[in-house]
Amino acid sequence: MVKIGKRIKELRELAGISQEKLAEMFGVSRPTISQMKNDDRRITVEELVKLTEVFNVSIEGLLNLEKEPEIILKKGKKSPKVKPQIRINVPQKNLEKF
Repeated sequence: MVKIGKRIKELRELAGISQEKLAEMFGVSRPTISQMKNDDRRITVEELVKLTEVFNVSIEGLLNLEKEPEIILKKGKKSPKVKPQIRINVPQKNLEKF
C-alpha cells in the first residue's frame, strides 16, 4: 500500500509542480510540504480536498484506493464459544396454574 506522502510526491512530479509551487498553492511553507511528503505530518481532511483539487484526482485516486486494499488481521486468542443460557422466570403468585 502506498503511503500518502509518496503518493503526493508522485502526483506532484507527474504534474511538474515543485514543492515550492505546491506550497504557494496551499498557502503553507515548503518545509510543510516536505513534512507531508515524508509522512512526518498528518494531513487534514481539508488538505486532502485541496490536494484533490490541485491534482484533479478523486480522494480514492489520491489515497490509491482504486486498487484492492491490503487487509492485515492481527492474530489473537480465540475466545471460547459460550452457549447462551436460558432463564425462565416463574411468578410465585398463582403457582398452581403452572
